Amino acid sequence: MIGPSKTASVEAPPSLSSAWAQRARDRAAGFFRNTARSAQEAFEFEDRFYGAPDVREALFALFNGKCAYCETPVGAVQPLNVEHHRPKSGAIDLDGAFSPDHYWWLAYEWENLLPVCVDCARAKGSRFPVAKERAHDPQTGIDLLAEEPYLLDPRLEVPEEHIAFAEDGTAVGRTDRGRVTIETLGLNRTGLVPQRAHVLTQMKAEWGALAESGQLDHGAIERMLDPARPFAAMTRQFVAAWTRERDSALVEEVVAAASEPLPEVSMAEQRKLKSSHDRAQVAQEQFSVTKGADKANYFIRTRLVDRVVIKNIRGIEELEFDASPPATERAPWLMLLGENGTGKSTILQSVALALMGDARRARLKLDPRDYLRTGERRGWIEVYLGDEHPVRLEVTRTRFKSSEPDPKVLLLGYGATRLLPRPGMRGRALTKEFARVENLFNPFAPLGDATKWLLSLPEPQFDAVARALKGILMLDESASLAPNRRAKRVDVRAHGREDPLEHLSDGYQSVLAVAADVMSVMLSRWEAMEVAEGTVMIDELGAHLHPRWKMRIVSALRDVFPRVQFLASTHDPLCLRGLLDGEVTLLRRLPEGEIYRVEELPPVEGLRVDQLLTSEFFGLNTTFDPEVDKLFTRYYELKGKWELDEVETQELERLQEELDKHQVLGRTRRERILLEAADDYLATEIVTVDDQERKDLYDKTRAKLAELWAETPPVGTPAP
Repeated sequence: MIGPSKTASVEAPPSLSSAWAQRARDRAAGFFRNTARSAQEAFEFEDRFYGAPDVREALFALFNGKCAYCETPVGAVQPLNVEHHRPKSGAIDLDGAFSPDHYWWLAYEWENLLPVCVDCARAKGSRFPVAKERAHDPQTGIDLLAEEPYLLDPRLEVPEEHIAFAEDGTAVGRTDRGRVTIETLGLNRTGLVPQRAHVLTQMKAEWGALAESGQLDHGAIERMLDPARPFAAMTRQFVAAWTRERDSALVEEVVAAASEPLPEVSMAEQRKLKSSHDRAQVAQEQFSVTKGADKANYFIRTRLVDRVVIKNIRGIEELEFDASPPATERAPWLMLLGENGTGKSTILQSVALALMGDARRARLKLDPRDYLRTGERRGWIEVYLGDEHPVRLEVTRTRFKSSEPDPKVLLLGYGATRLLPRPGMRGRALTKEFARVENLFNPFAPLGDATKWLLSLPEPQFDAVARALKGILMLDESASLAPNRRAKRVDVRAHGREDPLEHLSDGYQSVLAVAADVMSVMLSRWEAMEVAEGTVMIDELGAHLHPRWKMRIVSALRDVFPRVQFLASTHDPLCLRGLLDGEVTLLRRLPEGEIYRVEELPPVEGLRVDQLLTSEFFGLNTTFDPEVDKLFTRYYELKGKWELDEVETQELERLQEELDKHQVLGRTRRERILLEAADDYLATEIVTVDDQERKDLYDKTRAKLAELWAETPPVGTPAP
């Protein structure tokens, strides 16, 4: 983290000072100053002003094209996110306290805007902890500095006074504010530390070469201290320290001429800070989400599943994949696709097993022998939550052994069968639990009674939950949910009618029951759904849903739970609507049983349903006739073999003749030549596990097709 370029004088862009922007400010003021408004009403800020092109360009110039928080290049490498340093609506403190009306009056103010990478934006969310009372609406008096914020503002402060760096690229706090800033923004997240270490290695080599050649002069040091360089805060610290140890007079000469102060962190101090940081990390990671005393350690940062490793668990011999989030500040989804038997349910249950904690595993009375791969004596599951130290669960024939006995995230899980509570059925109360995964492991465990839970809420909290549920029901702002406590029901008022929730279809009730289940757990720690964080797993997401609802389910859940991470599975292409590129994982099983993850999938956004069905995602060869698809499947199995015996050779010839009758192998000689090359690729690609081999095969096939296309004359071309 480093402040803006002192040489760049950038005034507030016109988009923020226009009459239209002022109207947007007035609209926000009218909404938030209306004390009589209902909690079921929501407000939408207009990003066309603070996210306008001239604002982005100005922020890009002000911070040298880098994220204001972590100094990762933005724009060319990843999207530039215009972030509000103080959140535009709703702020979270270190103890999780939520202030819903802060800081709406700063939403369109230039001084509150920063260029931020997606990772930092996602990590920060609405977090803005303060030591003192929050500033109030400007009409009643405002003093932002009197808040004593913990989060450093790179526009107004010198972050290097609070944050230093270790030789391995780790950011370490020099002050409490530096420590909180590092944790809140995830400045030591997976991937970022190695990037810094690589840049530092290159910088040390450059500095050493100059020192060796005797060219370490004023100009060379000044160039190495340039704030526009990658991870400038770190490199400035080390270049200054290395040079001070070699020639303190040279550093003083550069400092005297520089327009910006240099950090004074000696190598000895850096090592001391790193040792202190490591001890603090060990102590911090001992926290449990179930213990109220650990609130600060829980709320200080976002924890997302970003990598999973599974070894010898049920049908999975070995599987490793990153749950790489797409370029969005919302919590990512991971949708698992694959035929039956490819391990989708096993993956969801494995993540739950690792994260639920010892007490919940014991309560569910799970037998480790049911999860250990047949014939193996030991397996394990590793789940990474945004850092280099995974939650590791070892599985033997006699026990589960976890590196983290207590849960670190709020966790929920649902299987493919989600039974609604019925009269006479023993329902489960929606109590304040931190890991609710019974239904994921036991299909006969019913969901909780949503109506009973809603009626138990006090009026203000009911209104807040009702606003979220309106999104699930796809109701407009004029609709409402109302408690009828005398009749022990919740009524939905919409389109001139009033109906109890129980009169909705089973599909809608299933979604509502899951949503209420999730909310009851999230609200046990968070004060509002728009800021709540946790992990939810749903097997067969589209079960019980009408096709129209399947197309909306991801978007609906995403709107209601914007910061909750969902891991789900489906067999339905309609359930891919609302997902972003990078949020779909395809699993395949080889004939000999090995399960692997397919890389290099095509973009999922914008594909039609028939295109999804015949793409890599679902693998159908045709959408016309199941019998033809069955012939194709066997055809590819035989073509993918290295050698065929006489019987298989004859079978392949018969299949080609049969498929030719359906004109799916080409109607002309030209089409047959091209399609044969494509079929050779598809038959081999299915049984190719190695990602590089698959890519090489794809590139060779493309080159071969291009060559055949050039050599094969089009239909109607006269013979030479």
